[in-house]
Amino acid sequence: MSDGLRFRFKNLDTAWNAREEINKIISGLPASGGYVSDSVTLDLNEMSKNSSETTRKVQTIIDRYGGESW
Repeated sequence: MSDGLRFRFKNLDTAWNAREEINKIISGLPASGGYVSDSVTLDLNEMSKNSSETTRKVQTIIDRYGGESW
């Protein structure tokens, strides 16, 4: 993944749940990680293919699970 934005969550389960929710609403599986770490990376190239409404939904998911950009 060349262009990515990373988010850290409070634990592995939270990261996993956020990643799963994000990948359910967006085609192309833009979110990776959350398997063995507490972080998720969003592929900005995949995200750019979606509408601004979808991007807002992703931000809502990240906020709900307490993700912090790093």
